[in-house]
Amino acid sequence: MEIGRFAVFPSEPFLAASPREQRAYRFDASAAFAAFKDQPLLVQLRLVPTDEAISPEGAKLTLSRIEVNPRPAN
Repeated sequence: MEIGRFAVFPSEPFLAASPREQRAYRFDASAAFAAFKDQPLLVQLRLVPTDEAISPEGAKLTLSRIEVNPRPAN
């Protein structure tokens, strides 16, 4: 089940030296959690170039933190 996609722009290498410089992306994974109930949920990230002429070879993504937050009750 695909949860979401994002693009990093500008597409230049960067390193966040402080928490203020981090880039964050939010996806609603509530359907995925509901489908798996009490089973483990595996998250897989993949780097795919938006331009087919660009090779993804050597590209890397470093994650510093992943948060799972329940949706607030209405």
